[in-house]
Formats: sequence, C-alpha cells, structure tokens
Amino acid sequence: MSYLEDIDGLARDLMRELNKLHQEGWDLNGQQEVDQFFVGSGAADLDVHDLIKEDVSRIRASADPDNKGNGEVALRIAQLKNAVISDGEKLKNTTIDRYYNDLISRIGVAAHEAGRMTTNQEALVNQLENRKETVSGVSLDEEMAYLLQYQRAYQAAARVIMTLDEIIQTILSIKR
Repeated sequence: MSYLEDIDGLARDLMRELNKLHQEGWDLNGQQEVDQFFVGSGAADLDVHDLIKEDVSRIRASADPDNKGNGEVALRIAQLKNAVISDGEKLKNTTIDRYYNDLISRIGVAAHEAGRMTTNQEALVNQLENRKETVSGVSLDEEMAYLLQYQRAYQAAARVIMTLDEIIQTILSIKR
C-alpha cells in the first residue's frame, strides 16, 4: 500500500463522514438545498461544493430548521477530528487525527531511512573508488561491474527520496 493510496483513502473517509453530518443539517435559509459539503473522489480532486463556494449561507450547520444559527452540526463536524471512525476505508476504529499523525510518522521514518541509505551508498561508492585506486592487479572489468551495481543501488535510493519528497509535498498541499 503506497502513501498516496493512504492519503487518498483518508480524504475519501473524511469526505464521507463530513458529508454525512452535513446532510443532517439546515442552512441559514432553513433549507437543505446542498447535500454535500465536499465533492470529488479522493485527495486529488477534493473540493468544496460549488454552490457553497458561491454562498456560504448554504452550509448546513444548524440541527434545527427553526433555529438556523445554532451551529450544532458545525460543532459535530469540528469534533470529527477526534471522533473514532469505525467503518472507513482507511479509518477503522481510529480517529482522523490519530491516522493522520501515524501516516506522517511513517512517511518521516521512511524519509529518514532513505536519507540514511543514501549516505551509506555514498560512503560505499567512496570506499570502492579508494579500493580501486589502492589495489594492484585487480580486474578493472570486475571492479567496474561492482561500481555499476552500487551506482544502481544509489540511484534507486535517490528515487525513493524523490518519491517521499513528492508524498510530503502532496500531504502539505492537502493540509493547506
């Protein structure tokens, strides 16, 4: 399972839970015109419904059509951050906040590991270059084969770091 799939699943769970609460409410006009607060199919296209963008009074924040400003639904939406979600795609018996923090931690550990691997690969390449220069009678073809092998490992580690960087940038853009 990739980090992007985890982020996408989290976005879908968040949309589903928030939209479910939004559907229970009434807007400032005492209407239930806009069913969904969020639209989209995942993190990549998550967006606020166009009608709400045009007129925020269409947010269904009240639990009582006669008391339009009570904000009870809005309060329940705010409490979603710490509410245990049991039936989500990614959120299974955990909170949005806990899942998000766990995901960020996993990405951080993976990024640290990738950085460590890169450092190790660079040291290994330096060792090989030094060995090549100091050992006499060594087959240059054999040493070149080793060097190419370690170079490929280094390139793979660099790609991991680039991927993790993209994931972190995606998370940060979702957070904004």
